[in-house]
Amino acid sequence: SYDYAQRVRQIAELLDGLARSQPQRCADAAEYALLRLFSVLGRCDDSAGVIGEAITDVVQAHHAAFSLAALDAKEKSQHFFKLIKADGWSFIRFENYQSILGKEACALYGLMLEKACASLPTQRSPDRHILTEADAERSHLLRLLQDWYRHEGDVDALLSLKARHVSQAYDYCEI
Repeated sequence: SYDYAQRVRQIAELLDGLARSQPQRCADAAEYALLRLFSVLGRCDDSAGVIGEAITDVVQAHHAAFSLAALDAKEKSQHFFKLIKADGWSFIRFENYQSILGKEACALYGLMLEKACASLPTQRSPDRHILTEADAERSHLLRLLQDWYRHEGDVDALLSLKARHVSQAYDYCEI
């Protein structure tokens, strides 16, 4: 994992150099790299944490390039949603991108989250001892939407969401 992390750091360094001169190209390349890295991280042993640290460097390069890229609100929200949806480890944080996205893109991102969550089943898989990939995606999207509602201060929507997706006794306590 140390050798792999070193290669990821080299990518981050290349992206850092590209961020100021060609921000759009850099943001696209960093997004592609992050999507691949999120997939790899799910299948590798990073118990030392070195790959995760290297991914953080790529996230920083993406953040720098994304902030300079000339994208409209719809494009920004779509790219951000795609990236945060694929990130099951919380490398990409809404609060870090909020000022870059702007109000319109933030609102569009919230709508995308609501639409994605509306199509989710309200309950986990029948065998509650087995966490399926669909359960993991459901949990991730619901957490993102809950974070969005908290950010917006929409307590009613947050409680409604929690009430619709009750699956364990702890969920009742949270409500």
